[in-house]
Amino acid sequence: MSDQSPQSPSDQSPPSESLFGVPPPAPPSPRSRAAPGGTGGAGATNPMDYQTAADVVGFVPNIRKNDNIFQIICVTITSLAGLIAGPFVITAKDIPLLVVLVIGATVGFIIGGVLSGALLMILGWIRFANKIEDASTARDAARDRAG
Repeated sequence: MSDQSPQSPSDQSPPSESLFGVPPPAPPSPRSRAAPGGTGGAGATNPMDYQTAADVVGFVPNIRKNDNIFQIICVTITSLAGLIAGPFVITAKDIPLLVVLVIGATVGFIIGGVLSGALLMILGWIRFANKIEDASTARDAARDRAG
């Protein structure tokens, strides 16, 4: 026999409830939430605003196709250059040739990524500065027309 007393039906939770009581309400759907700047769901953002943040702040993926193609080309070229230069730079005889080639390509890959990323960063700053200049020129022109 068990020492437990039978539970009354009011002490038992119905099968639709979770272990800790009533389950939390379902979150609102993304379409029902309004974006801060206007219309659309929570995922709707202006690509230009995102790209401006990517240019100025960095540390987020770049969505410009031409920038990404430029970086792929730079990294590929420097990886191939490292692959070719590896045996000339690493002259130790006890290291297998395949390891030397992989080290050279890896160093070239890293150098290409850093250099092309730095160039794209500077280009992003220039784009942002031009965007600010264009906006101030347009604001001044509108002010001149109005007044």
